Order: sequence, then structure tokens, then C-alpha cells
Amino acid sequence: MSDACIHSGQGGTCCTPSQHGVPISFGLAAIVALFIGSALWLTVTRLAGSIQASGRIEVDSSRHVIEHPTGGTIEQIYVKSGDHVTRGQVLMRLASDDIRTELAIVEASDFALQAQRARLQAERDGANTVPYPRQLLEAAKLRADVTDLVEGQNSLFEARKQSFAQQRAEMARQLQQIRAQRDGLDAQVTALEREERLIEKELALRERLKDRGLATSAQILALTREQVSLERQLGALSAQKTQLTVQSGGVVLTASRLQWQRREEIESQLESSNARAIELSARTTHLRHELARRTLRAPVSGTVHDVRLRGAHAVLRPAEMAMAIVETGRPLIVNAQVDPTNIDGLEAGQTAILRFPGLSRRISSDVTGTITRISPDTLTDPATGASYYKVRITFDMDELDAEERRLLVPGMPAEVFLQTAPVSPIRYLLSPFLDFFALGGAAG
Repeated sequence: MSDACIHSGQGGTCCTPSQHGVPISFGLAAIVALFIGSALWLTVTRLAGSIQASGRIEVDSSRHVIEHPTGGTIEQIYVKSGDHVTRGQVLMRLASDDIRTELAIVEASDFALQAQRARLQAERDGANTVPYPRQLLEAAKLRADVTDLVEGQNSLFEARKQSFAQQRAEMARQLQQIRAQRDGLDAQVTALEREERLIEKELALRERLKDRGLATSAQILALTREQVSLERQLGALSAQKTQLTVQSGGVVLTASRLQWQRREEIESQLESSNARAIELSARTTHLRHELARRTLRAPVSGTVHDVRLRGAHAVLRPAEMAMAIVETGRPLIVNAQVDPTNIDGLEAGQTAILRFPGLSRRISSDVTGTITRISPDTLTDPATGASYYKVRITFDMDELDAEERRLLVPGMPAEVFLQTAPVSPIRYLLSPFLDFFALGGAAG
């Protein structure tokens, strides 16, 4: 039987056992190759996943929000949404009548203090006129109240100068009287001393005449009494001169005390006015700063966006957004909201595909972007209450033509396709089972 042939029909062929084994070997080899190839594909090949998320076009570094820390009533709004503004341009003004009134009061007090300080300094230095600050004199040319302040201080300066001069003149008059009295006493003393010398000579002569019997003792005694009387008068005059000297010293001391008291009073008032000037200067600076803050200006050049208030007399609450400025020349980015369950496969540097539904008819091709930042924690959408991760995506505007770049504006929605880290097919197929057993082990 081993050598038998199998015939088919009249002209059949003869097949040997070796001829039957060739197809079987090829089949087995194909199966093995398919198995090995599939295993290699499942383990070596990398599949890139994709996560779809919604996003919105924004300006890089975000838009500049215009707000006020204390709020107030709108006096006037100068711009509307879509207007282009330059840095420093006035956007709106808040009512500031209260600040202007207080500032006017403080400035008036400051002008009065400047005039007073100038007058005190002139009195201290003994000047003939008051050297007022140039700022005060310029204000006096424009404001009648400041002119009245200057004239009032001039009148006070002249009155005080005259009063002090009169006091000094009175002191000088008293000293002159004392000197005149001293001169009179000196003349009396001179006369009495001369008379005393004459009496001494006459007494000596009488003494010699008495020795010769030509004069009596009574005459000598009378001359002696007269000499004693002169000495008594000279003593009284000396006492009067001493009293006048004391009076003169008292007048000089009073004049010095008057000068010292006046200077001390001036210095004390200057010290108080200096402290008050510092206080008023600080208050003026604060009020001017507050007044300047009532005028809201553009922090950067750009386009006005999202004006929230409508016209004058509207109330702006503290820290409430009044409008926004989208800075000119800043690149556009996309901020996407990614569900927390999909964040595991994302990291900075991965590629994202962007589509813009609002321009789908004009922009046919997708735009390639790159993930640059992922928020460290979840955020909450205030409208829906849903949690999400904020993913920042940058893209190259050069991929778009000029018309397309013009049509892209902040606030436009975007569809975002985020490519996750590549995994092998076998990992992808086994992932549900591995996650199931991992959860089961954790629960156990």
C-alpha cells in the first residue's frame, strides 16, 4: 500500500506522502509567523490616544481687567467695546466731588500755613518784609482767598514788628532816664566832694588859727558838723547810684527776656507749623492720589472688551470689573477644560490639535498646538459646578494666513484634541482588566 497510487479518472495523477506535507508545513509556518507578528505588534507598537475637550481663545498673560478698589458713581465713560486705546488713555471717571471739596479745604489750610511760616521766619530773622514762597505768590495771583491770607499775614507782621519796636523803645527810654539820673547824681557827688575838700582846707586853717588864739572851738565844731553832713549826703548819693545801677540792670534783663521770649514763641510756633505742614503734605498727597485714581486709564495699549457699565450715574462696586483691555501684539492661546478622569495621560510638551468651530467654513485645516501648563489642582466652573483641570495650549499663528489671524479673536470657542502618552496595544486591551484587579486588590 505504501507504493500505491491514487488515480482520479482515466488520466489520474499519483501523489506521494511527501507531496501532501508541503502545504501543511506552509500553513503551520504562516500560523506561527502570524502569532509571532501579532505578539510583536501588541508589545512593540505604540498607540497614541486622544482626549477631546472644549476650550476658549484668550490672550497670553490674560486680558487686563479694569476695576477700582473702592468703587463709586460713574461720572462719564469715554470708550465702548471694540475701541482701540493707547496706554494711559482715559477710559472712565468716577464722581469725585467729595475728594475735590476735601482737597480744597486741605489746600487752603496748607496755603494759610505757608503764609504763617513765612511770617514767623521773617520775624525770627529780623527781616523788614516777609519773603513768601513762589508757589504761594503764584496762587495769590489766581485766588482771592490766598491773597487775603498773604495780606493778613503782612498786617500781622507789621503789627507785631511795631509792638516789639515800641517795647524796645520803652526799654531804651527807661535806660536813658536812668542814665540821666546817674549823670545828675554824679554832678551832685562832684559838687559835694569839691565842697568837702574846701571844708577840709578851711578846717585845717581854723585849727592853725585856734592854736594862735584867732579861732574858737565853736567855729571848728561847726565846720566838722558840716563835713559830716557832706559825707552823709555823699553816702546817700552813692546809695541812689547803686539803686539806679540795679534798675538799669533790670531794664536790660527785661529787654533780653522780652527778646528771648519772643524768639522762643516764634520757634515754638515754627515747630508746630512744621509738624502741621508734614501732616497737610501727607494728606494732600493722599487726596491727590485718590483723585487721580478716580480717573481710570488704560494700563496697556489694546482693544476695549466687555464694557459692563452703561453711562453716567451707574454704580461701580468695589473690585467689580468695569471693562477689560486686550493688549495689542500679545499672542493668542487656548485654555481648555479637561475632565479630571482624563488628566492622567497629559503632561506639558504634548501635542494638541485645535479646531475653531466659529470659523469652520473659513479655516479648513487643523492647527497644531503644544501643552505648556496644566493647573496643579482642579478648578470649578461657576456656571455648572463641574470640576476640571485648566490646560494651557500655545499655537503658532504663522500656520494661519492674514485673514485667518484677523478673524481669530479672544473669547472664540475652540475644540481641542489632546494626544495622550502612547501605549502598547496589549496594554490598551488589558487596561480594563488590570484596573479591575487593581481596584479589587485595593478594596481587599
